[in-house]
Amino acid sequence: MPHSNRRKHVIQYPPGTGLALSIFPAGYQRVPVYAVANIVVFLTALLAIWSTRILYAIAGSGIIGTAAIYFMINPSKASYSMAPTMIVCAVVGFLTAVLANHPKSSHRTVATVAAGLLLGLAVSFRLPNLLLSAGYFMVLLTLAGRSTKAEDIARLTSFGAAFLVGLVPTLVSNAINAGSALATTYSSVDATPPDFSFSIARQYFSDMQGGLILLIATWCIVALVTNVKKTAASIVAVNIFLNFGFFLTHSIATPYYLMPLILLSMWTLLFSFLNDPGGSANPPDELVLANVIRTANWQ
Repeated sequence: MPHSNRRKHVIQYPPGTGLALSIFPAGYQRVPVYAVANIVVFLTALLAIWSTRILYAIAGSGIIGTAAIYFMINPSKASYSMAPTMIVCAVVGFLTAVLANHPKSSHRTVATVAAGLLLGLAVSFRLPNLLLSAGYFMVLLTLAGRSTKAEDIARLTSFGAAFLVGLVPTLVSNAINAGSALATTYSSVDATPPDFSFSIARQYFSDMQGGLILLIATWCIVALVTNVKKTAASIVAVNIFLNFGFFLTHSIATPYYLMPLILLSMWTLLFSFLNDPGGSANPPDELVLANVIRTANWQ
C-alpha cells in the first residue's frame, strides 16, 4: 500500500478549556486557571455586597460568595472545564438580572447579547453547558410570543444570534476533530439513549448536588411567588427542570455535573433579588443595578 505523508490536525477538546489552559506555561496551568476563577467569583460576590445597603442582604451575598468559592474547591476541582465554566456562571448570573430587570432598554439589550455570547462560549468549555441556555430561549421565546413590543422580539433574536456566535469555536472544533460540525469526539458511553427509569437519581440525592438543587428549587419557587418581575426566576425554573431532567436520564453521575446549573441559578436568583423592583433589598429611591451601572459609567 502506498505510504501517505498526509498529516491530520486536531484541536484540543473541548477547545475553550484547552485555550484557557494554554494561556499559562506548560506544567503550571491548573493552579493559575483556578486562581483566576476564584478571583472572578470573589469580585462577583463583592459586587453583590456593594449592590445593597440592607444588612441581611449583605450577609446573604457574603454567604453565597463564600459558598461559590468553596464549590470551586469541592467538587469543581475535579475537572479542568469547571474553572472557566464557573466564571461564566457568575458573570451571566449578573447579566441575567440586568436583562430581566434593568429599567433602561439599552442596558437590557447589551446584557442580553453578552449573556448569549458567554453561554455560547461556555459550550466550548464543556458540551453539556449547551443546556444552560435552554431556560433563556424558552422564556424569551414565550415573552416574544405573548408581547406586541418589538423589544421582546429583538431580545430573543439578539440572544440567539450572540449564542450562535459563541458556538463557533465548538462547531469548528467538531468539524476538524470529528469530521462534522454536529458530531463530537465523545465516546459511546456519553451518547447512550436516555434512561427514563431515573435509577441514577439516588446517586445525586445522596450527594451534595441533590441537596443544593432542592435548595435552589425552593428559592426559585419563593422568587416566583414574591418577585415583582419574574423573568429571571422563570429562566431559573425552566433551566432546573430541563437540566436536572437531562442528567437524571443520563447513565453517568459525577460529583460536579450539576454544579454549573447550581451556580448559574444561585447567582441569577441573588442578583434578581437584589434588583427586584419593590423588593426589600433595594434602596427606596432607585434600583440597585441601575445605581451600580451608573457608577461604573461615571468612572
